[in-house]
Amino acid sequence: MGLRKAMGKKLKDKLATFKIDWADGAKANGYDPQLAEKMWADIEPFAEYAFNKSHSAAYGLLTMQTAYLKAHYPLEYMAAVLTSYTGKTDKIVHYVAECNRANYTVLPPDVNSSGRDFTAVVDEGIRFGLAGIRGVGVGVVDEIVRARKAGGPFTSLQDFCARVDMRQTNKKTLEALIKAVPSTPPATRASISSR
Repeated sequence: MGLRKAMGKKLKDKLATFKIDWADGAKANGYDPQLAEKMWADIEPFAEYAFNKSHSAAYGLLTMQTAYLKAHYPLEYMAAVLTSYTGKTDKIVHYVAECNRANYTVLPPDVNSSGRDFTAVVDEGIRFGLAGIRGVGVGVVDEIVRARKAGGPFTSLQDFCARVDMRQTNKKTLEALIKAVPSTPPATRASISSR
């Protein structure tokens, strides 16, 4: 295995074996040992994050596309970021806090308007996705959306229980939904830290 491959694969133990060869080769070719040592000191940390040009180009393109979306479609972008972390509560809490810092409204989950994913609602903010609630699975969310589409908005807990196939849910799921919905009208910026 060569030096380039050891750097590319980030194999520290293999990279260390080349240090003596590097110094001996520099000396044999008439280079100053101190210069060779200095160059090696630059090579080692570079190997921690180095990658080839094709990766560099792909990352650069992705970075530009992401920056464009974040600048021109911030609510849609953040809704997609939040959706990508569905099921990872600590990450969702982190990105909801980021939305709050950027003054983007994160609306609480609502069985009458939330879908599975986080969605950007024009001029209102980002609606919390039902699948983002801990203890609420995708099958339950799909059933809630199906019942809502078939019969319109839910008017009460009894109406909800009558129209949603309760074989898809259980007591813990119902409790998670109830706890996730605020009992008072939502503030301008919602937090999920208590959910």
